[in-house]
Amino acid sequence: MSNEKNDKRDKAINAISKDPYRIIKGNPIINAKFDISAIQMKIFLHMIASIDQAKDSIPIIKITVKDFQRLTGINSNNIYAHVEKEAMKMREKRIFFSNNKITFDANLISAFVYYKDEGYFTLEIPQALHPFLLQIKENFTVLDIRNILRLDSVYAMRFYEFCKEYERFGKFRFDVDELKATLGLSARYKNYFDFKKKVIEQAKKELSLNAEIYFEYQEIKNGKKVESIEFHIKKNVIINDDVQTISIIKNTDFEESSESTTDLTSTVNQIFSKVKDYEITLKTVENWLKEFPEEQIILGIDYVLNEVKTGKKITNVGGYLNQMVRNPILFEKSSQVKSEVLKKKQQSKEEQKKKDDVKKLEAKREELKVAFSNAKREVALKILVSNPELYLLVLNKLQGSLLGQMNYNSYMNFCNKSVSNESFIQYFTDDASFFAGVMNAMTSEFPDIMAVKTQFEKTANRLGIQLI
Repeated sequence: MSNEKNDKRDKAINAISKDPYRIIKGNPIINAKFDISAIQMKIFLHMIASIDQAKDSIPIIKITVKDFQRLTGINSNNIYAHVEKEAMKMREKRIFFSNNKITFDANLISAFVYYKDEGYFTLEIPQALHPFLLQIKENFTVLDIRNILRLDSVYAMRFYEFCKEYERFGKFRFDVDELKATLGLSARYKNYFDFKKKVIEQAKKELSLNAEIYFEYQEIKNGKKVESIEFHIKKNVIINDDVQTISIIKNTDFEESSESTTDLTSTVNQIFSKVKDYEITLKTVENWLKEFPEEQIILGIDYVLNEVKTGKKITNVGGYLNQMVRNPILFEKSSQVKSEVLKKKQQSKEEQKKKDDVKKLEAKREELKVAFSNAKREVALKILVSNPELYLLVLNKLQGSLLGQMNYNSYMNFCNKSVSNESFIQYFTDDASFFAGVMNAMTSEFPDIMAVKTQFEKTANRLGIQLI
């Protein structure tokens, strides 16, 4: 039976290896820690798709400049320099994985050669990665690269692979710090809110618009701190499952400068659009985002642009922008104001909570008193009904005190001095003062009434009241 299962698996792997779009990735590569751009991810996927994964070795992989243009959607007069630049970056990128069974540490590619006259370059996948790409028997995920190549963000691509890896389980979970490390973002996003907004939410949005699966997520907190996240994998009914009907590559005109980057986030573009007229480059904006909180950058830019708008004479606007972005004073003041506002809101919230808690406590106390009174009345009524002459003894006992005499007189007025067990019970039920007097007279004589207090005493002590 085991051999039959292995034969089926080997046939499936052979079939996948012959499919130009489907690849097999060992899960250690999917879960490895690395930081690459979307373009580099697409090139790496193309490399995997170029090899026969049923064989026992990976040859040198050839990629033409036309392949590069098709993969990246970049059309530029400087495309050859761009190819060389990306290959050099990939040679320097590190990929690392470690668990209780295995550890590997390698570069994304081990070597590249660029044949400029012929218009192609060759790449080599490190030997350390071969076991996770060739003849894989277990712990792997099958991916259709067309579903990944249509994505723009490398984080969306990584989350897509996570979703496919855990698709059969319906969910997966990451500690926040581990997720940042896996995506190569530990140093960049110290603030969880920024990480959530620019990485998780962005990936979720892109997958929901472009992929056949996406995710929702639940934050797991320890106090106020989000320590881990549970991702729930969802089928996307909006996306057509027939991936062949969907355009894989987005061809865009790309005018490149020496300072440009290829994997620009929307945040970089938004900030750059504000400062590009003042000799601030994309690289400078990217460096700002690596060094400073986004809010500090925007506050500094808005301050300078407002100065320009009001006519203040500034000799070097670009230099002034750089100075104010790096100056934390505006950010600290803004943070201080926000902190004060939040503090006041929190104080107001706490005060309101105290008031609400007092109201709730009083309501619970009153509810308990009513329940206790009703329980005593019910027991007393049973005693009075089962002892038709008892009311006469109670009336005599009421006359032994001033308050009791007042209750006795009020009852006599009620029944026009025509006493009976029926009128006694009716007045006992209707008049609160008479009820209290009768209960006081009966309690010491009948243990069943005393027992009612025992039932309510624990709750009464917790609520801080005494039952009478």
